[in-house]
Amino acid sequence: MGRSKLERSGWTETANLSTAGLTIVIASAIGYFGGNWLDERLHTQPWLAVIGLLLGSAGGLVQLFQAVDGPPRSGSRSRARPRDDDRPD
Repeated sequence: MGRSKLERSGWTETANLSTAGLTIVIASAIGYFGGNWLDERLHTQPWLAVIGLLLGSAGGLVQLFQAVDGPPRSGSRSRARPRDDDRPD
């Protein structure tokens, strides 16, 4: 009946990562068709469609990396160089 928290989080993680492929495809298609629509209006075939495809693919990959990396942890510090006042004496 009751599933362990570990088992539920495993299924949740699997569901989140399984949408990554679909996200890349949809983002690429939106970029391509948006660029193609602009190409028809501006008579610039095929340049804007190619640019739209590349931008859509890049956006999909960003979403994939964010899904793999997971949400930022609360209280975690960035990897930026510490400020002078944060350094121990």
